[in-house]
Amino acid sequence: SSLAADEAILQQLSSQGPGEAATGAVKMTVPSLPRVSAEPQSLRAWRQQRSQAVPTSNNSSIETKELKKLRTSLHELQGEVQQLQDSLQEEAKEFAHGVTRIREALDFRSETRPSERVE
Repeated sequence: SSLAADEAILQQLSSQGPGEAATGAVKMTVPSLPRVSAEPQSLRAWRQQRSQAVPTSNNSSIETKELKKLRTSLHELQGEVQQLQDSLQEEAKEFAHGVTRIREALDFRSETRPSERVE
């Protein structure tokens, strides 16, 4: 069957040496990439800053205020997005209605004047 034929071809190709390749295929090796010897300075600084960050009551109140601001902004953006979606949907309906009216006018014109071609 075809599976046996495929396996035979694969075995024949794998048994051929570099000088025996009948197809002229070139054997390529993947280049090795050098490993980074040390962590980047930015990563070390970020880890150090993260380990030294101690939450204080002042920081938490500031974070709470910022979180409330972000939530308010998010709700405002959601409202604006909804308005935009409604506007786009209305415009799409108007466009579709306009296209329908144009098609109807063209159909009516072609029915009333069968001898003339609409181009």
